Amino acid sequence: MSEPDQLYTLRNQYWLGQYSMALDEAKSALRSKSTLSTELRTERDEFVARGLLALGRYGEIGVGPGTSGEIGVGVKLLQLQASLLSKTSPTETVLSSLQSLMSDPSAASKPSAQLYAAQIYLCVNQLESALQLIFLGTTFEHLYTTVQIYIRMDRLDLAEETLGAMKNADEDCSLTQLSAVHIAIASGSSKSTDASYILSALSEQYGPSPMLLNLTAASLIVSGRYDEAEEKCKEVLTEDATNIDAMINSVTCFVNLGKYVEVESMIGRIKSVAGPEHSFVKNLERVEGAFDRVSSTYSAGIAA
Repeated sequence: MSEPDQLYTLRNQYWLGQYSMALDEAKSALRSKSTLSTELRTERDEFVARGLLALGRYGEIGVGPGTSGEIGVGVKLLQLQASLLSKTSPTETVLSSLQSLMSDPSAASKPSAQLYAAQIYLCVNQLESALQLIFLGTTFEHLYTTVQIYIRMDRLDLAEETLGAMKNADEDCSLTQLSAVHIAIASGSSKSTDASYILSALSEQYGPSPMLLNLTAASLIVSGRYDEAEEKCKEVLTEDATNIDAMINSVTCFVNLGKYVEVESMIGRIKSVAGPEHSFVKNLERVEGAFDRVSSTYSAGIAA
């Protein structure tokens, strides 16, 4: 008879965006009468760091009572990501430190270190560097992240192929379900119903986290149900007024509903919260710049 998976609940809570609940579960795991192995204690510490990172509690990563021992390479990489997201270290410094940590063969061979290093590369939009670290898919989280990278590369065919491998291994795994959702949303309105069905089931089982609500909003947007999507965004922003994904989804809803005053207001909030380096802000400024150039050329032609 196989041993029970002592971190099953913790993993699922984190994967599905229930970060505060995951931190509570991690504390319970540390206090549990059943002794965690060294490997599981390390994984538990990394999930604590990841939960703090997701909640924006950057200064708490790797310090205090949440850590059960010496800081490993995984938590060090998560601290690097925190310094990048909090803008306390320049991108070049973070990437240099990342390369230094991963130059150690013992670190480079750890699946968790490969995953966290890939996520840092994703933060700076270096998709190929991220993919090189995890494309072999040695863990489910590697496969899940690979799906997201392929979607960002507009390679839905490869994303579908990776999802197929996940389904063959464990069709009911939360990460398999979430991968199916991401692909369905990226595929457009024809598969939006599939995404909504999966998200409804996950929300019923684990609770409607901000992440699941944002994905639900995205699936509703793809299907053209902008009023319903706006309500999902409101639910998220009521709980977390600085949730960037909900703000961006709200902009899409407002544009399609003709709420142009709200569009301007929300874009202002996004720029204030996300900062100039966020991909949405950068892409918006590029589009605005292109529009201004074409507009000025057109105006000059009329004047002539």
